[in-house]
Amino acid sequence: MYIVGIGTGGYKSVYFIKEDGKVYSVCIDSLSTNQMEIKEYNYKNIVNITGGSFEDEYSGTLNPIFIDIDGNIITE
Repeated sequence: MYIVGIGTGGYKSVYFIKEDGKVYSVCIDSLSTNQMEIKEYNYKNIVNITGGSFEDEYSGTLNPIFIDIDGNIITE
């Protein structure tokens, strides 16, 4: 499980990799509401998930960065 900051507002999401290799996330800030949604990603062989800012368009915007078993970096 990995906690990653999202966007510019300081929201946090938990990303997790299940034993079958599927990647999911849920926004921590929605846990106290009825709008909690678990999102599934279609990525394979992910071994690490971190957060970072990689967009030039919006300064300070954080997004998840997925790293696969071969060292490839996948961004949304």
